[in-house]
Amino acid sequence: MSILWKLYDPSGREQFSKGFDQEYESVSLSREMIIMHHDDQVQMYNLNGIKKFDGVMEEGAVKNIFQMSSKGYMMISENGINTIKLK
Repeated sequence: MSILWKLYDPSGREQFSKGFDQEYESVSLSREMIIMHHDDQVQMYNLNGIKKFDGVMEEGAVKNIFQMSSKGYMMISENGINTIKLK
């Protein structure tokens, strides 16, 4: 099953659309990043639809994700805390 996501800017213009084959339990917008996670899988996209991160957290299912800096994120999982620094 493919799910189509669309992101619009404040004036109502579509910024990008993307199809996903997986459902995500959480989708959030943090400044200029779209953060999606399901269990231990995390994907991050910028507002232009470019994938910036795609990974599996070894510490288990992700419970929450916080932005610490413009390119730094902290992920809290079942068994620990992990940080991600984007390029």
